[in-house]
Amino acid sequence: NKTTISMIVTSLSIDDLISIVPVIIFMLTQWSSDVLPQPLCTTSALIYLFQGISSNLKGSLIVSYSFYSINKTETISCSASKRRVSMVWAILSIWIVSLLICILPLCGWGKYVPTSWGCFIDCASSYILFLFIVYSLCFCLLTVLSVPLTYQLLCSDEQQLLHINYQEISRGYITPGTPAGCSTATPSLSPVDPVDKTLKHFQNACPSSEADLRKGVAESSGLEPRCGSSAQSRSFTVGFAQKRFSLILALTKVILWLPMMIQMVVQHITGFQSLSFETLSFLLTLLAATVTPVF
Repeated sequence: NKTTISMIVTSLSIDDLISIVPVIIFMLTQWSSDVLPQPLCTTSALIYLFQGISSNLKGSLIVSYSFYSINKTETISCSASKRRVSMVWAILSIWIVSLLICILPLCGWGKYVPTSWGCFIDCASSYILFLFIVYSLCFCLLTVLSVPLTYQLLCSDEQQLLHINYQEISRGYITPGTPAGCSTATPSLSPVDPVDKTLKHFQNACPSSEADLRKGVAESSGLEPRCGSSAQSRSFTVGFAQKRFSLILALTKVILWLPMMIQMVVQHITGFQSLSFETLSFLLTLLAATVTPVF
């Protein structure tokens, strides 16, 4: 099933795919001594910068959405289709903003120049400071929200209940062949039911919405209340796991871009340039593009 988090991760994968172009340019510059044509250099730098800005903005979007959905119980009663449509617009907006930022050098603010590892922005331009401000906003938002999210997703009671629910699925209480929301085992053989524990914070904040949701599932499927509870428990378990891994993904991507941003600002302010550190920073940003398939 498509979830809001999976849509953001899918868009991140699209960004990662276009990073293949800067990789090809990097390989050409290492194997050939010829100077790259300016149109090819500009295109490569624009795509590389677009992918970096878009990935960092989406990392902030992932953390913001996870924080909101965990701490705002109103999202339970919100239509899933409406959430997906809103997220599609958010993703499209990020792509548009990223593209507008990247074409500023083509409009006269800064310029794309050849480097030792490919092509990038001229660090002598004040445009570098603008890029650093955009990245700093993403980094600060990620840092502020990831502190409570790390506890909620990795250290809280829900983290332990996640393991219990996966055990229930693996032991056959909920299997892929089971009709939606039904357990294959009898209630007497079931392990300690984690549903009430998993949804306790939602019950406390919004008991009527949770009760209506259980009732609606049971009535629409013609199943016993336990069937609806099992399906609901599995849905929240999957959603919880997706939020946990997407948090790690967002943190990894933004942090791997940190050396490149530091190198740009230092070179702009002091004029100091280290070719080895530039190459290392570039390779770390390429590593950030390969992280998404791992998750």
